[in-house]
Amino acid sequence: MPETEFKPTLKMLRLSKNMTQKDLAKLLKISESTLSKWENEKDFPNVEQIWKIEDIFGVPFAGINFLPYNTV
Repeated sequence: MPETEFKPTLKMLRLSKNMTQKDLAKLLKISESTLSKWENEKDFPNVEQIWKIEDIFGVPFAGINFLPYNTV
């Protein structure tokens, strides 16, 4: 069985930069509740929001785990 590459979640990236949900939501120009939905896999960012996330964290979309853990 091939090894699965580890990909950090959005929450892990945010915490690695010592950012609160409020901090990141402000940078992304979204509400904290929207960010919470993304982090809890209840909703997902659109393409423009993904580009902003890539810029903020310096990580390409393919390097971030946006999928629920049980689907990997």
